[in-house]
Amino acid sequence: MASTVAERYFAATLHIVFSEIAYYRYLFPDSFFKIVNYENVSVHALIRGKSIESDQLLASVDGACDAMAHECLQTFVIGLSIHPTKHTFIRELYAFQLGYGADYKLLGTRSKSGKTTELFLRRLAALLRQMEALALPILMSMRMALTDNAPPGYTPPGFQSFMAKDVEDYTIYPNLWKARFKLRH
Repeated sequence: MASTVAERYFAATLHIVFSEIAYYRYLFPDSFFKIVNYENVSVHALIRGKSIESDQLLASVDGACDAMAHECLQTFVIGLSIHPTKHTFIRELYAFQLGYGADYKLLGTRSKSGKTTELFLRRLAALLRQMEALALPILMSMRMALTDNAPPGYTPPGFQSFMAKDVEDYTIYPNLWKARFKLRH
């Protein structure tokens, strides 16, 4: 898992972001969350051990953090579907893009990135609160794209590798565009 200060900070922030999405999109009951103060913002943190599904969500975020620690995470996507049989018919899509190298250094301390994170979390919560409720049941899918720098044979924990021929299109409701995501080798 995350070893440097920057990696631990990224991992904590990613967990909070996905917890906030899960809370405001009603993926889990209120009792699955605890209120914590993170970067001067009261946020909802998903608690481990409440259900198989909530633990799977947290494990997927852990997998993204592991890929980031290997400096090979390119894109991490969560899709929320309300279609009862087609999980690729996506109503909401949350995507996080990363980069590495001189132009994309993770900030080494919380004080350097704390204000940006605080503003982002406040805006995210405000946006999520204003969105209309999704019909139940809500189905969640996650995809991850790795850079070409991924170690040979590496698959992030909690994810399965698939080849380009197996890539399905996500249809974004109401059919505004299609996006393709694949795991590179």
